Amino acid sequence: MLFRSLFTGVPADLNAYRARLQAAMRLYAALATLGAFTLLFGALGVPALLPEGGNVEYFSGFYCGMGTGLALGFLVLILRTRRLLRNEAALRRDFTKYTDERNRAIRHRALLAAGVTLFFLLYIAMLVGSLFAPALFGFSLAGVLAFTLLFGVFQLYYSRKL
Repeated sequence: MLFRSLFTGVPADLNAYRARLQAAMRLYAALATLGAFTLLFGALGVPALLPEGGNVEYFSGFYCGMGTGLALGFLVLILRTRRLLRNEAALRRDFTKYTDERNRAIRHRALLAAGVTLFFLLYIAMLVGSLFAPALFGFSLAGVLAFTLLFGVFQLYYSRKL
């Protein structure tokens, strides 16, 4: 549901919704491929790039686990979406649920709340991190600046598009 919320606008009819789900499946396939590449990087790239004793096992396991989770999660989404596209009654129910104004308002408010919360958490991490770890301060500052910049860019983009 989160990734389907990234597509803007409301599909006008069932065929437009079907096309949107097919576009989402292409995005899911790209993200599953990214997960597979992350898995390969963790298994082959990390041991080759990090020096001995540089937490090779930890980082290799982290990337392998993250890549596996990403790949399998999006493969499950692909299978669910494909099953939904083959069942006309389930597709109609899902279309009605997706285009319902109340559900759209809930999704919008949830995305807004998540974005604002992330911004404030990064800001607090930046303030607290500056006292203990300069690296944490730098990453948090980069996150706050990236969030602010992306918000401005997307606001300009959607103000011209909508």
